[in-house]
Amino acid sequence: MSLPKAFASPEEYFEECFDFFTKYKFVLDGMNTDILINNTLDNINIPCLEFLDVYDENFTLHDGINDGFVRDFCMGLERLNVSYGEVKERANSVDLEAPVGTKKKYEVATLAKEVEDLCYIYGCDTVIDIGSGLGYLDQIFYEATGHNVLGLECNLSHYARAVDRQMKYHDRSLKNVIYLHHRVTKNSGQEIEQNLRDYFRNHGAVCITGLHSCGDLAVEGMSVFFKMEDARTLIMMPCCYHKMERRGERFVNFPMSGVLKAVFERRDGEELLGVPFMRLAAHPTHNGRSLEQMVFSLMSRAVLQLYAFTNKCKVSRNRRKAVKVKKCDTFEDYITQAATEGFTLVPNLPIYGDMPISDEDEHHQRINNFDLDKLRALWQSYPQLKFKKAAVYILMQNLMQPVVENFLLYDRLLYLKEMGVQNCEHRKFFNEGQSPRCIALIAAKETT
Repeated sequence: MSLPKAFASPEEYFEECFDFFTKYKFVLDGMNTDILINNTLDNINIPCLEFLDVYDENFTLHDGINDGFVRDFCMGLERLNVSYGEVKERANSVDLEAPVGTKKKYEVATLAKEVEDLCYIYGCDTVIDIGSGLGYLDQIFYEATGHNVLGLECNLSHYARAVDRQMKYHDRSLKNVIYLHHRVTKNSGQEIEQNLRDYFRNHGAVCITGLHSCGDLAVEGMSVFFKMEDARTLIMMPCCYHKMERRGERFVNFPMSGVLKAVFERRDGEELLGVPFMRLAAHPTHNGRSLEQMVFSLMSRAVLQLYAFTNKCKVSRNRRKAVKVKKCDTFEDYITQAATEGFTLVPNLPIYGDMPISDEDEHHQRINNFDLDKLRALWQSYPQLKFKKAAVYILMQNLMQPVVENFLLYDRLLYLKEMGVQNCEHRKFFNEGQSPRCIALIAAKETT
């Protein structure tokens, strides 16, 4: 269920969500790296905060602070929150034997079992895996059921590795599990249907699935589901909403339902529901780190951003994980990694006066562009109260995340219903401590 019990209609729910998001705009309307540049933490005014142990593992905003600011925030959340109930632990009959982490094994095995059950209920003998990656889900599903699987992957390297793994370890599945290098779009339906006829001539009803359907991929999967006559069921796990395609300031596939579109236009939604909002919707609330560690990461990166801003530069990452925070016990460790290998400062303007920067000057600047003494002084200039406000900020984001994500997913659910698919719901599959992504969209077409 995605409509909280406090509301009689979707329109009423969306309107109150807009009121709540507007009131706490500072929590969801900016990049976390810019909280010191924008003075975001100044919006948190809680009496006696300096005397509270916010880092205690038993501390919560709900009962840890007796203050109007916090009380109003928690009361608003209570009205907007949706409970998905407890996760039912599932064990797949086939173990995933692959060199992957515990989290990945848990996700693949759990989703494979859910897909297996859905196929049994609705009589599907073929699965289309959108964004099939290295094919882990496909192989464990085939070994458990013997059903056909068509894996579609747009990343050429992932596709090639999936084929290679199949040849080496799963050669028994060569006729039943087919991998194709294909980017799924809303217009992919006919091509996919032709592929099914080519490879699985006598196939029956089809189930469409996807694990970690990044950006628009879950929406594209919904479109294929509508257009394919043989598609009976859909089970997608969306993620990375902030990577959805945009035109100007608006997302192409949000909002989707007629109800939210009307509210969105009345409330100038593009002013509020931008990339930071979508990033928060995809933000994992459980990452195995303590609140103190998260505050350290947040403030360290924010100090680096402020330093760059005051020096009329931007921060450029040299690698995916610019700083390995787990190896940082102090801010000194952080800036040493950041300055030596993690980040580069790039001037906002590529010229000084009328003269462009020479290659030699730019190379010198990229190597010697951090003043560590100034970074240390900037870090030390912030009192402990500022760090405690950063902790409250993180707690507020963690509490808002399920509300923000439900707002987005409920829009998709209403869209499905408007398109005539009444049998649809969002269901929680994974335990939050074991996977950052928990919610799946499940839909089935009515049969005559």
